[in-house]
Amino acid sequence: MSTLAPAGAASDSPPGDGVAPAWLYEAGGTRATAWAEAHNRQTRLEYSSSPDFVGLCADLKSVLDCPDRIPAVADRAGMLYNFWTDADHPRGLWRRTSWDSYAAGAPSRADRTPAPTQWEVLLDLDALNAPGARPPEIGYTGDADLVWGGAQVLTTGPYAGRRALVTLSPGGGDASLTLEYDLEARRFIAPADGGFHRPASKGTMTWGDDAGESVIVSADFGPGTVSRAGYPRQVRRLRRGQAPDQAEVLVTAGGDAVAAFATRDPWGRTWLTTMPSFQQTRIWLLPDEAGCPAGTGPARAALDGRARVGTVTTADGDVVPADAIRLEVPEDSLAGVGRDWLTIELRSPWDAGGVTHSAGTLLGAGLAGFLDGHRKAEVLFAPSASSTLLSAAWTAGHLVLTVLDDVAHRLEVCTPPGRGDGVSGTGAAAGGWGHHWIDLTGAADLPTTHTTDGTELRPGRALLSVSATPLRPADTDYLWISASGWTTPSTLAVARLTASGELTGMTVVRQAPARFDARGIRVSQHVATSADGTRVPYFQIGRPTASSAPVLVHAYGAFGKSLTPGYEPVTGKAWLERGGTYVVVKARGRLPGWRQAGRRWP
Repeated sequence: MSTLAPAGAASDSPPGDGVAPAWLYEAGGTRATAWAEAHNRQTRLEYSSSPDFVGLCADLKSVLDCPDRIPAVADRAGMLYNFWTDADHPRGLWRRTSWDSYAAGAPSRADRTPAPTQWEVLLDLDALNAPGARPPEIGYTGDADLVWGGAQVLTTGPYAGRRALVTLSPGGGDASLTLEYDLEARRFIAPADGGFHRPASKGTMTWGDDAGESVIVSADFGPGTVSRAGYPRQVRRLRRGQAPDQAEVLVTAGGDAVAAFATRDPWGRTWLTTMPSFQQTRIWLLPDEAGCPAGTGPARAALDGRARVGTVTTADGDVVPADAIRLEVPEDSLAGVGRDWLTIELRSPWDAGGVTHSAGTLLGAGLAGFLDGHRKAEVLFAPSASSTLLSAAWTAGHLVLTVLDDVAHRLEVCTPPGRGDGVSGTGAAAGGWGHHWIDLTGAADLPTTHTTDGTELRPGRALLSVSATPLRPADTDYLWISASGWTTPSTLAVARLTASGELTGMTVVRQAPARFDARGIRVSQHVATSADGTRVPYFQIGRPTASSAPVLVHAYGAFGKSLTPGYEPVTGKAWLERGGTYVVVKARGRLPGWRQAGRRWP
């Protein structure tokens, strides 16, 4: 397109030699904004009169407004919960359904036709934000709309499936409030009626026991309880009917720390955490009945750094219960726990049991033994020049790894050795951990032809993005498995891991419809070599055409992210379906070595 200038400002046009002037880089600058608007205005004039363009806009609008995308669900006390937004509900609906109703909407089989899912609406946020509709028990009187921040449904005890902690954020900011919600009566429970309530501030609230009679709260409890970064540095256990200033203090982070928080894992254990920085954590296990019963006076003493009965003050200034057990892992690592096992994902080299492990390694060890001081650990994953670990998640008896391998995902199941040595931490059972790859080629985009120029990368393997989420990790080995590819719409399935870690009984419960014509489109992956010898993987998606076919190249690799395969209906409808070729390049992204080498700061 020819160079355009704003009216009366012809001198603002970038020179014909292609070198942009400095003013064009001024974000929000008057000259740059006017220049861009002039180009946009001329482009709109030229294209708005084209019937082809108008038709394409209508097609893309229908793609973006499609109401039949897959509703993601979470199993809680035998029901499936979902938060849903669409054109009619921009703030969203929190709803639930039964397993039978959700399964009835699975893709067609020979013996039946899919049926619409019957949803039970629990909370309508658009109605909640309507003028005059906000109930007083919410305790928020500001003008900003309340935005969904998540919910925790009780899964055990007399309130299982009947009570939840709902988090809402005024205006969608960092500050949020959490309230107890009665799922049967469809109402928030006011503190005066015994309901749990966390006023608006930065912080969290989670259930503190199986019966729903206590919560664990991090919040602004008054002077000295908030860090300089604005996050809570104190966590308390609040029992039903108790005033916050009478709640037991579980942990208080040191004065220079960023934040403190606590979590309760699926097996009922409470973990206390302080953050010296955003990249560091210190973790303690809180044994049963541990804690610091504290009124206002003792709590204030703890904030002043003075030790009191039942607590210790660490060298870093953290105040923790005297019987809390420190998890001695590197502060910059990511620790995860299963029922009997500990995993440690390293961010820097670490010596464990006389062996130095490199950054990016995932280690596994018996939890009880590790807490007792044993440091023997087994390497569950080690990074390579082309692969890195994305996530690790526990089911009741297995650890499921998601690995990024040459920019495509693969799943590995790690099965710990039998109880006994594994739990005591004194060693691994004979044979150590078991490892099983999950075969995903049946659901993937597989190259239909191979090139002869030597650039194709590992032909025949699955080219897709996949995730595995434990369905109910406390007591089952079931998984949600979702997958999508460049020409394969998103698919959601449920499956079970056997005792040996093999996948069985996979059933597709949802599949998004195709949004563009992918017939004849081929998907392949190649590798180019840069001037410094670096391998640069890229995907090529399109129909076999002459070399003059238009090519759209997309590359991104900032913030440790990589562009992975995925269904892109807008690109498919507007580009691939019309004969274009789409090339997606892995530019640095997730691999630590390459990413660090490209940074211009430490």
